[in-house]
Amino acid sequence: VLEVVNAAPISLVPLRGLGCDGIDNDYDCLVDECDEDLVPPTLKLSYVPDDPFKLVADAIEFLIANLCPEDDCTGSNDLVVGPVLLVPGSCMALVTGSPIEECVFNATVTDTRCNVTVTESFVLEVVNAAPISLVPLRGLGCD
Repeated sequence: VLEVVNAAPISLVPLRGLGCDGIDNDYDCLVDECDEDLVPPTLKLSYVPDDPFKLVADAIEFLIANLCPEDDCTGSNDLVVGPVLLVPGSCMALVTGSPIEECVFNATVTDTRCNVTVTESFVLEVVNAAPISLVPLRGLGCD
């Protein structure tokens, strides 16, 4: 008979990563290593602005400051955001003749622990989006 004394409660919440559960699922004597990390990192916006941006550069700065990287296995210190870039030719007017355009921006997040990089797209409104010189930047938000 097995008796458990002072056991911590078991969480019955399903884990996103399935393999990152504190168990050696592939029986290689390593718990939750990269082979068991089945779900890539993701990016979430901390909030969505109500008003369009005046410049494409403003939209990029907003994304860098407000993109929050998440991963079910890797801690935030091992997640790197960037670059954030405007997709060339992606800005389109919402209504013909309107100065407000929807622009698509690609942002990457890298899990440096497992060397996995994911690119996600975000659509933001910009007033008369003019082409700009794109400089890759590393995200500094959500620290």
